[in-house]
Amino acid sequence: MLILGITNPKGVKKYFAAAFPSACGKTNLAMLIPTIPGWKVETVGDDIAWMKFGEDGKLYAINPEAGFFGVAPYTSMETNPNAMLSCASNTIFTNTALTPDGDIWWEGIGTDIPTGSITGTTMFGIL
Repeated sequence: MLILGITNPKGVKKYFAAAFPSACGKTNLAMLIPTIPGWKVETVGDDIAWMKFGEDGKLYAINPEAGFFGVAPYTSMETNPNAMLSCASNTIFTNTALTPDGDIWWEGIGTDIPTGSITGTTMFGIL
């Protein structure tokens, strides 16, 4: 469940929620950086949302997670530089390969898998 807050140049802010299947681009959309002057986009959540109607009849939502939760395959500096920059530190990777020099590799990152990489479903972290 993707939730975005979008503010127009006049300062009017609207929230948008969208439910899409896994690996369809929710995280990429959540990382949107507007190119039209005066517009602002804020991410409330890109993966899970808890939503309920308040006593005032308005719909409220929170993101119970901290951070972004994206699917790594075919994410690269060419396809999504914002995602690549966001995982440069304080990131936990799953279902990726650990390269001999301690870096992370996945399919579609933009390079061939380095010889000697360890593949599998072990969780690797970079701090």
